[in-house]
Amino acid sequence: MDFQELQELKEAIIHYRKKYWEGNSEVSDSYYDSLMVKLYDIDPLDELLIRPESSNEIINKVYHPSPLLSLEKKYSFDDVKKWMESVSRNIGEKFIFMPKYDGIASVYYADVKTLASRGTGTYGENLTIKLPLIENINWDNVDNTIYGEIIISQDDFNLCSLLKRNSTKYKSPRNLVAGIMNLKNIDSALGKVKLTFIKYSSYKWEYYLSEFNEYHFNEVLKKIKELKYPTDGLVIKLADEEYGLSLGYTEHHHKHSIAYKEQDKEYETSIIDIILQHGKNKLTPVALVKPVNINGVTITRASLHNAKNILDNNICIGDIAYIIRSNDVIPYITKTLEGPIEIRKSPIIDHCHICGGELDYIEPELYCKNEECSGNLIKQLLESCRSLGIENIGQPTIEKMVSQLNVEDTMDILSLSIDELLTLEGFAEQSAKKLYENIHKVLKACEDWKVLSSLNIKGISKGIFKDILNKINTQELLNTKPTDLMGFNNLGYERAFAIYNGLHFRIKVIEDLFSIINVIETKKSIGFTIKPKVCFSGTFKYPKDYYKKIATEKGYEVVEDVSKDVTYLVTAGAMTNKYNKALKYRVTILQADDFLKNVK
Repeated sequence: MDFQELQELKEAIIHYRKKYWEGNSEVSDSYYDSLMVKLYDIDPLDELLIRPESSNEIINKVYHPSPLLSLEKKYSFDDVKKWMESVSRNIGEKFIFMPKYDGIASVYYADVKTLASRGTGTYGENLTIKLPLIENINWDNVDNTIYGEIIISQDDFNLCSLLKRNSTKYKSPRNLVAGIMNLKNIDSALGKVKLTFIKYSSYKWEYYLSEFNEYHFNEVLKKIKELKYPTDGLVIKLADEEYGLSLGYTEHHHKHSIAYKEQDKEYETSIIDIILQHGKNKLTPVALVKPVNINGVTITRASLHNAKNILDNNICIGDIAYIIRSNDVIPYITKTLEGPIEIRKSPIIDHCHICGGELDYIEPELYCKNEECSGNLIKQLLESCRSLGIENIGQPTIEKMVSQLNVEDTMDILSLSIDELLTLEGFAEQSAKKLYENIHKVLKACEDWKVLSSLNIKGISKGIFKDILNKINTQELLNTKPTDLMGFNNLGYERAFAIYNGLHFRIKVIEDLFSIINVIETKKSIGFTIKPKVCFSGTFKYPKDYYKKIATEKGYEVVEDVSKDVTYLVTAGAMTNKYNKALKYRVTILQADDFLKNVK
């Protein structure tokens, strides 16, 4: 695996970990674990492996006197038994078996009446304001530190009327708990949801090494599955705590405990058809399958990963397919068997289903040749917004912007007004205002590597731009030859030229983005040469020169008239010609006081 592939692997782990802790899992546990195993094989001491997993965004910190670490994972009875034997002093060693709950690992410190998440292991998030939502414990009567998990039972989840910010239901109990933990206040959740704090010692079974066998193992798993709480495995620890602690710990986990996680169960169905779904720069094959019920959800489609997977495994319409779905993420096909020959049909796909354009197969993916394809546009705009860090903007919203507001590029999105957002189907004043604020957070401050990542240069990840811009600034990067770029982090010939060509083909786009966004440079220097432009119109509280001077000091170029490349029109409220031009060119209009706040 080369450097770029390693960076992409780590970025995938970080992305999926972040989504998990936000309560919006995108992949199954087994898939995520496979990425961690792959990283371990390459570098067992990588920071992502040796540090406890957490949201990594702890704001209100609580210090843990005793570290709350993650658990080393095992995936089979044989591996569990081998670990038990490795830590046992003799065949009489006793072990405790407990459920592995699928919630938020937490601790309640009674002496300071504080509830905290595990967090990084050393510091956790202060969750004390969430206590009123946890009804199964009288916290006033708790007089010692208790360790456990914040969860919601399936019955309480079914009765919950709390919705996400986008007015949709939470997908699973774990998603709901994570969503509530991310709330800054609980007003919206009171009376709508009931959480449970389950002590780790609530359910446990004990076995000696000499007597423990696969029958006992399966019996414990059966009992755990009968509980009314969400679980995702089994925790095994030494019963002798003093001896267990003497074994020590790594930065990631204690050596006295492990977790067993079952592999996802495969469900059999058949492929009815194969269609394409637009991705960032590619088309992903999706199988339409005979409906199959998995954990109470009827599944009718599953990912086939990429075109190479179809070719290598000779996957056809009519084949028998085995599907995995866990953590309420997109189901995917793990393997197929040839179906009856009389109905088996090759999924020849040579034209884009959206624009009808020809497709290119560049291993392992399919690409639409038509650069104007609206499917590509929507996905690329979505990826650009994600790269910039615009929150709460999904594909349906982008589709509406393209079809209803004629949005053609990222600049169009960054220039949208609240009034324009209000015209989008399904948008009310609050949702339009929230999206407008999220867009303007990016305009006020955005790292340079995020801006360049939003250009969607094929094969170039955020990590590459971030590494490069740690050493040179954007202007220097634009002046760097492809052969010199090959010296950065072992960039190969193809990626070096992809960066060079990608940037130079988009130079006008870069200029536009840097003119409207307050770009934070990774490498401190004189910065990008193009300054954002500001125009003033009207009679202000202070002399106009006062505002012009502040703008100049903050790096703005003051201009006397409004054009399309002006970043802000600062107005005193009068409906002047400049004001009308700003509306025409979609220039952001600010009141004088708002502008002063914006440039600070």
